[in-house]
Amino acid sequence: MSKDLLYKDAANIYKALMHPARLEIIEILRNGEECVCHITAILGYRQAYISQQLSVLRDAGIVDVRREGWNIYYQIAIPQILEVIDIVKRISGFGEKQINLNPINCVCPKCRTVVEKKSNTRRISMNDISKEQTKNWHLLPICSKEAENLDIVFTCDGAASVGQVGNQVAIELTNAGGQARMCCTTAVGAGSEAHVNIGKNARRVIVINGCANRCASKIMEQHDIKIDHEFTIATMDVQKIPTLNFDEADVRRISAEIAETAGLKKP
Repeated sequence: MSKDLLYKDAANIYKALMHPARLEIIEILRNGEECVCHITAILGYRQAYISQQLSVLRDAGIVDVRREGWNIYYQIAIPQILEVIDIVKRISGFGEKQINLNPINCVCPKCRTVVEKKSNTRRISMNDISKEQTKNWHLLPICSKEAENLDIVFTCDGAASVGQVGNQVAIELTNAGGQARMCCTTAVGAGSEAHVNIGKNARRVIVINGCANRCASKIMEQHDIKIDHEFTIATMDVQKIPTLNFDEADVRRISAEIAETAGLKKP
């Protein structure tokens, strides 16, 4: 290899390191392999932005990548790069920055993460939860990458009978154990980028409105989320009345009807 090519390769590595976010990513990977979702949750940037920075590091040969199911994992490919970074940190007087490697808003499978129990503020490791405890869990989508293989269900949860039926139907479809997963319509309405991206990257989007107001569908439309199947509970022989009560028979009937129409696993 010529001297010019050697210097070019070295320059590419230097260029890849010349970005604060990429240095942060390397600091995270210093502790071992992590998935994209976990890195995103730690740093708080958009997932697309993190993927872009990881791509630069990968092209420079600094990180390696592997896939496992829906998840993409990265690790340091050149361990010596950490020595270079440590030298620069000492020269620049950089203090030891504490990075929280266990963000509470990341529950990706296989991530080293923590979750917060709703009943109290005690945090527990996902690794501490037994398989027996989780065998009936249906993990809801927490990133757009995971949503690519899922049918995401957005539903009305309005304060009326039809809203309550719609929400319960979404729960039944999720608990059926197929590819359907309900997601937070309110978060999309509030402009949560993570939830909007889940909708935009979903394999299919299924919207269950409570009534003719089409609130859930309008929220999707406002955020340019394509709707593949749309249902309205009030047109499915359920009367809209101002009550939180609902008929379980309606839930079973409508769940089966929506599952058949949308090609979902029946509850």
